[in-house]
Amino acid sequence: MKRTAFTFAILTLLCTFNLAASPAPKSLFNGTDLTNWKGDPAIWSVSNNSIIGQTTKENPLKSNTFLAYTASTFSDFVLEFEYKVEGFNSGVQYRSQVLDGFSMKGPQADFEAEWHKNDSEPAPFDRFTGMNYEEGGRGFIAQRGELVVTRPQDSDDGKSQIIKYGSLGTPEDLTSILMPSEWNKYTIIASGNALTHIVNGRVLSVTIDTDSEEASSEGHIGFQLHSGPPMKIEVRNIQVTEL
Repeated sequence: MKRTAFTFAILTLLCTFNLAASPAPKSLFNGTDLTNWKGDPAIWSVSNNSIIGQTTKENPLKSNTFLAYTASTFSDFVLEFEYKVEGFNSGVQYRSQVLDGFSMKGPQADFEAEWHKNDSEPAPFDRFTGMNYEEGGRGFIAQRGELVVTRPQDSDDGKSQIIKYGSLGTPEDLTSILMPSEWNKYTIIASGNALTHIVNGRVLSVTIDTDSEEASSEGHIGFQLHSGPPMKIEVRNIQVTEL
């Protein structure tokens, strides 16, 4: 009962943002070119009012690569966009650092087409869409369907203690809202230490990141192409409302 009450309280808090009083949404993509975006031009392009990221069997990625929005950074916001993904795994970075070699480090809201090829157990559905993953840092934070709180770790390994406080649904239920090969809508709410990932109107993960030494409070937004099998992502209607 205590965990159920805690979950309800957190979700109620996240729903109390007065978005009507926030500034108007800011578009991050003009629909015609990659102005204000930085990435490998051999991989990223624009077509039909969408950003396209694509790898091929003949030219596979040896490491993850990113397209970063470099015109400004963001702290507390609602990020919204639509996406399609084919072939493999991707995600959107936020509150992240832009590094050399088209790399990024920081929180990631994951989306993918199917389970990672190198996982030992196959699955008939994608595993990671909606989860909270920290690229170049703590790794897995909140799996899809989890409400977690991070706390500083007492050991010397530099990783946060992650405590699961509740479930947002069964794997089958949460997977049913995803639309493979079609446009899906992603919404990310970052407010203070609360990070909420929503796909097609369904909350898929909630993270309360209280590890102040590891948590990121501000940074860039960017999209990932994952190393591995050939893949393609399409992204459009990217906008941010600052809170």
